[in-house]
Amino acid sequence: MARRQSIMQNDLMGLPSPHPGDDRRKSLFPILSNHRRSSVAGGVAGFLAAKRFKKTALKTEGSPNQIQVNYEPTYRMDPKVKFTVVTVHKMLKEILDERLDGFKYNPKFCVTMTQVLTDEIKDRMKQMSWDRYKLVVLVILGERKDQDVMVTSRCAWDPKVDSYASYTFTNKTLFCTASAYGIYTE
Repeated sequence: MARRQSIMQNDLMGLPSPHPGDDRRKSLFPILSNHRRSSVAGGVAGFLAAKRFKKTALKTEGSPNQIQVNYEPTYRMDPKVKFTVVTVHKMLKEILDERLDGFKYNPKFCVTMTQVLTDEIKDRMKQMSWDRYKLVVLVILGERKDQDVMVTSRCAWDPKVDSYASYTFTNKTLFCTASAYGIYTE
């Protein structure tokens, strides 16, 4: 019943029928007499259309404020400068000791403090300029009462070039564990 209604609506809209007298559903792109529909990927016109689509797809990816950088393949499997755990650990210790010294646990302020700590760690890691590394920062902040908390992580990576550093700060009212990961993107 619905198929008949759609055919009748197409007839009312004035769409030409590719097969006169046929009850089949009408195409959105009717075939004109003595013309063949060209394939999207067929011939030079299809190649140019596909190329235009690829360019527009590259422009629309990502956020509008972010510049997307497309790297040419370098066939370099190892980084020029490796992620160094010792310098990142020192940096984590520096930031957490400086920011959280004298800070008392408050559930309202801890949400903001974790965001501030994460952003500062991430910015300082970017200044270290490890080329082609994806940097991931994780900060866990919680109240310290009579309980135990264990923070673990598990990753699938190449141990030759990927690594992480972690530091835990504690005082009378809170604990904070910051982990920074460096994953090389070939």
